[in-house]
Amino acid sequence: MKKLCEKEKQEVLEDLGHLLRPTFEFTQLSKETGEIDGYKYMIRPSGVCTCAYIKIPKGHPWYTEDEEFHPSNGPEIPVNGGCTFYEYFPEDKDDWTKGCWVGWDYGHIENDGVSLTKGEVIEDIKAVIKTAKEVKNEI
Repeated sequence: MKKLCEKEKQEVLEDLGHLLRPTFEFTQLSKETGEIDGYKYMIRPSGVCTCAYIKIPKGHPWYTEDEEFHPSNGPEIPVNGGCTFYEYFPEDKDDWTKGCWVGWDYGHIENDGVSLTKGEVIEDIKAVIKTAKEVKNEI
């Protein structure tokens, strides 16, 4: 897995931040943000594949403020392809963006020709949140 270049990191930062709010409605090509069980999430379809992210709260074992942390060192998550995004955003654009985010994508060979639904992505988000809560001994 490669480290995001500054341009890619800025694009994700913009998506996580000021361009999105939890009230957006989901359509085939839209982005969506929300919160499940106290964990913020984002679904980010792109021209290549759909990506999903959850924000890791401070104090969680997965939380890091290391801007050089690589996704291959990220947590084991029970989703398609595992963790492919693990970044800390120190910028203080707003409370939505700032912090540690874990993400994954649906651009793997096993996804070739597969059409994802919002419901399937939300189920994966819930599975990652459940794992995060188990790691933190919240359940």
